[in-house]
Amino acid sequence: MHQVRVLFLGGGPMMPATQPMEMLKFDYFSRYFSGDIITSIRNPKHAAIKTMGRFGYHPFVVTGNTIVRNMKTIWIYIRKARELYRRNGKYDVIIAPNPLLTGIIALITGRIIGARVIIEVNGNFESAFKYGRMGETDQSPIESIKEAFSKVMLPVVLE
Repeated sequence: MHQVRVLFLGGGPMMPATQPMEMLKFDYFSRYFSGDIITSIRNPKHAAIKTMGRFGYHPFVVTGNTIVRNMKTIWIYIRKARELYRRNGKYDVIIAPNPLLTGIIALITGRIIGARVIIEVNGNFESAFKYGRMGETDQSPIESIKEAFSKVMLPVVLE
């Protein structure tokens, strides 16, 4: 039977020693899949970890202002993904933990290496406007309009 290979982009713990639940996630996935994790980290000392279960751990540190850091991040993710693809073989799926920067990178990388892409969308978009900006539970008129609009648009967007 074919072993499914997964590439996680940005889905690894930034600080592994302080994020045990993130570590458990990869132990669980290792029962069924193998692959690699490419993620940014905050401190170079976390680069000492080489594997999490059956996943290779490939962290990197990026510095600079937001624009420079994002450009470097895009370049590093794509370069590392291509390098791992050439070295370890085809990935069946690429998983990104959010639809923002890593989601876009996952789409580009998936096109380049020919893998399917899963982009996680976090949050409860159906009740996104249930609470006010200051945490109050009573909706303002504009929040009521936003909630009504989101309920109408949700089925259209998800199709």
